[in-house]
Amino acid sequence: MGHALEGVKEMVQLLLEHKKSTVYFARIGLWVCVLTVVLGFSAQTDSRAQEKPSEEEEIEQLFDRSQQFFPEAPDSAVLLATRALELARSGERLELQVDALINAGYLYYRWNKLDSVQVMLQEALEISQDIGYARATGVALNRLGNASWLLDEQMKAKRYFELALAIHTDRGDAREIGRALNNLATVYREWGDYQRAIELFLQARARYSEVDYEEGTAWLDFSLTILHKKLGDYERALKTINASLDTYRLLAQQSGDSSGVMICYGQLGDIYNLMDQPEKGLDYHLRALRMRQKTGVKPAIADGLSGVGKSYYGMGEYERALDYFQRSQAVRGETEARRGTETNLKFIGAIYREMGRYAEALEYFKRALEVTRELKNRDTESEILEMIGELHASQGRYEKALDLFREQRVVQDRVMNAEISKRIASMQFQHEIEVQTAENERLQRENEIKDLQLTRSRTQLILLVLLIVFIASGGVVAMYLYRKRQQIQILSGLIPICAHCKKIRNDGGYYEQLEEYISSHSEAQFSHGICPECAQEHYGRFLGDAAKSES
Repeated sequence: MGHALEGVKEMVQLLLEHKKSTVYFARIGLWVCVLTVVLGFSAQTDSRAQEKPSEEEEIEQLFDRSQQFFPEAPDSAVLLATRALELARSGERLELQVDALINAGYLYYRWNKLDSVQVMLQEALEISQDIGYARATGVALNRLGNASWLLDEQMKAKRYFELALAIHTDRGDAREIGRALNNLATVYREWGDYQRAIELFLQARARYSEVDYEEGTAWLDFSLTILHKKLGDYERALKTINASLDTYRLLAQQSGDSSGVMICYGQLGDIYNLMDQPEKGLDYHLRALRMRQKTGVKPAIADGLSGVGKSYYGMGEYERALDYFQRSQAVRGETEARRGTETNLKFIGAIYREMGRYAEALEYFKRALEVTRELKNRDTESEILEMIGELHASQGRYEKALDLFREQRVVQDRVMNAEISKRIASMQFQHEIEVQTAENERLQRENEIKDLQLTRSRTQLILLVLLIVFIASGGVVAMYLYRKRQQIQILSGLIPICAHCKKIRNDGGYYEQLEEYISSHSEAQFSHGICPECAQEHYGRFLGDAAKSES
């Protein structure tokens, strides 16, 4: 502020010294403008710095920071979300409290603290229903469904998703409708109802397209990848997972959250393992594992360790594979979910069988069969029954092996029926995708044509306006030049003037005073005075000595 005041004093002094100079006036005006802007900006900055954010703004800032911190520092992110919840509870706005509960519940969900998730989301659900906060009610139901699914409460999860879908449909929220449809499709996919899953996935895609929801589209492509894997269409699975990966990479550049990239790497590793390319699979699984370990989320780490183990198993490096599967199983033992356990147990049993440690192999196969039946995974159940039967047969226990093969045959018949349904669903899915793709391409072409026509219309309008402006401005300039030319022409050429009195003869043949003639033929005006010579000649006798001294 001191420098600014000194500048003002200098300007005032400059004004007093050069009050008749237009150049200095211009300089002073410029300095005044600059200093006014600087002082105003400084005052505004100071006032903003002194302003304390409102409670609502502080909570929203904590929301944003908690989301940003989670990928690299989940502990810190959860602390920020908890702080936001404390502030919201101390305030009077119940909507803000619901939002804080949902935000904290979402972060706990990503951290796999599922008991805490259910408590927070149930509270958010009750409050939002009491105050009629429909959007939050639908979001809470959807996320409660996610948590229930991870806890193997599948029917409860399906019910939550259906309730969320109904609420968001009433609200007309295309983005949230797409999420609910995607979640429901995942349920039916895992239950083997591929026909219904495909219908729901297609509906979700249409909803996401309405609002250009990139994150939702990426997640949909990821979900479709799993469906293609189950249908055995690995080439198409590669196509959809790479599309998902490309979108998640762009989103990671914008938000810093690379969790989508991480899960895509894991899926790519699985696909290459299934395509008998374990070296490629290992590369992607190692990338995914490094990212999962940074998050500190145990189920994610367990999945990553299991994926690396599968790749080493496919490469025939059984000792290394066993190490990774055992580490994965140890981490899974610390979590609440059982999904993935049957895979670890199955592979550990297979590794022991390859090592010739048949008793240990049989123990792990039996444990894997028990978990698989709890999860009602028919494909894996049939596979494990076959493994156990072959193990008994290799040890000469043929009667036991025969019983297991018969049991496996019953399960396999169910699986074969499911495989037929898979093939039918796959063909119908491809047909509907092709129809939808063709329709999207047609709409895109129509939009491109409309955009081109609109661009042409705008260009023509701009050119027309420019032409009108050019003509108008040209007319004004031409008129101005014409008037100036007329004035110049009037005062040019021979002008008849009296040799004695200096009167000028006008067009009418009359003589008029010189000043009258010039005034009527130009914009010049006359102000009369008397020169020193004329003054002496005509009034010298009256001026006397004063005139002589002046001369």
